[in-house]
Amino acid sequence: MRTPAWRPPAEAATPTDLGADPRRAPAVLLDLHDLERRYGEQVVFRQVSWRVRAGEIGAIMGPNGAGKTTLVQVAAGLLAPDGGEVRVAGRVAGPARPGWRRLVGYVGHRPLVHPDLSALENLVFFGRLYGLDAAEARRRAEALLDRLGLAAAAHRPAGRLSRGMAQRLEVARSLMHRPILWLWDEPFTGLDAGAARLLEDLLREHAAAGGAAVVVLHEPERALALADRVLLLAGGKARDVPARALDAGVLEAWLAGTPAAPTETVAGGAMPGVARAGVAGGPPGPAAATQGTRGVPGPAAWGPVPPEGAAESPRQGGARAVPVGPALALLVARDWRQEWRRREGLASLATFVLLVGLALAFALDPARHALGPLMGGLLWVAFYFAAMLLFGRAFAQDADRGTLDGLLLAPVDRSVLYLARVASQGLQMLLLELVLVPVVLAWLGYRGAAHWGGFVLALGLGTLGLAVVGTLLGALTAPVRGREALLPVLLFPMTAPVLLGAVQAAGAALAGVPEQAALWFRVLAVYDTMFLVAGALLFDFVVAR
Repeated sequence: MRTPAWRPPAEAATPTDLGADPRRAPAVLLDLHDLERRYGEQVVFRQVSWRVRAGEIGAIMGPNGAGKTTLVQVAAGLLAPDGGEVRVAGRVAGPARPGWRRLVGYVGHRPLVHPDLSALENLVFFGRLYGLDAAEARRRAEALLDRLGLAAAAHRPAGRLSRGMAQRLEVARSLMHRPILWLWDEPFTGLDAGAARLLEDLLREHAAAGGAAVVVLHEPERALALADRVLLLAGGKARDVPARALDAGVLEAWLAGTPAAPTETVAGGAMPGVARAGVAGGPPGPAAATQGTRGVPGPAAWGPVPPEGAAESPRQGGARAVPVGPALALLVARDWRQEWRRREGLASLATFVLLVGLALAFALDPARHALGPLMGGLLWVAFYFAAMLLFGRAFAQDADRGTLDGLLLAPVDRSVLYLARVASQGLQMLLLELVLVPVVLAWLGYRGAAHWGGFVLALGLGTLGLAVVGTLLGALTAPVRGREALLPVLLFPMTAPVLLGAVQAAGAALAGVPEQAALWFRVLAVYDTMFLVAGALLFDFVVAR
């Protein structure tokens, strides 16, 4: 057992974190209490309780399908438990107060970085999303790239990295904000021997400095060499065993199914061939009881961990709180940068709009002087279907690549993620409309005296209405099979008032009499406001799993 070298300072300590004697009860950085998770009728695990203290490395082991990844995702906040509670450094890990996410560094099975951004750009982006200023984030990113052997690939797009390099970049991303609790799910996958030793050294250094780490492992030798405690997970139940009580041969046989996996509860009998371990979440063993933390300063970079219920500090877990405005600007800039790098999204939408406009120009009667009242509707035919493609594409790509999880782990309110996506997609769509409107109108033979201010207002209000609903439905349908067919079925009835109002308002503006559509402008404004607020409130439930 390592000597825990870090604990919250006295002014931030709570009964949950520290006992009366800090030498006997080091700070609990991860506390799982009676966790339960189900997928429909299938119970993945139930009544899982486990504590990992400062200075400890905990390993989670079990056969394939035991729920190890699910347990780590629940602890990280990516999955909601069906029962029980997760506490990180004494703070309830729930969506209502996202500040606890600053304390956690998560590495999963899939890369969470953005493939179109370079390795350096990804790290700087995530550092700033966790509250670091631009200069500090760049310094931290360069230091991590150098430590993890990625300095030569700093400006290479993340999507072009090899499997091992991408895994090291994921580790760097998880460490950008200096978390005190590391949650790593099979981090050694795809690594060569040198990179694996580097990660082992990082884990030991982190524990020696007083942090805590939870690692999902499959190799008994590595688990027993690294971990202080091992959580054995099988059959929906778990047992906490000190690593010193385990034998590599017995553990390997258990993982292989010989002897059979234990069926007792956490507080049940000992694992066959292993001495009885303490009950999960119980008092520390003798080694932990005799080692102290007195007089050992904690790393200043982590900063104090505030007690449960305290106000959000401007600096927690090595990162400052990100105000809504800068977070929105950062996320919108990321979307635009990715769009510019790909150069395929807006280009394909523009091609679609032009083809629709050209088809309408060929199909309509050449005597287009009588089509003035219909111009608004003809334009919105093209724009509406282009918007449907845009809203369905963005979240689908994030869900398929795993980058959405990287955003959900950030210590920002998830409504900010929704508002940022509304802003970026709405602005992209509006820019597309403003560029293509003159071309399509010319093809349709428009010759009227338009009120262009009213027309732009109609475009803006209509586009915003489509964006606030389309973004929410795009996130809802992203993980669903057949999302390309489901999104239009949901989007059209919900946006029918927007389409009707935008067509009427745009038609009146093109006819030069926007005052005749004053009622429709008010309808659009009320609709946009109502669904913008509703979307911000509901987005957390939409992306919750």
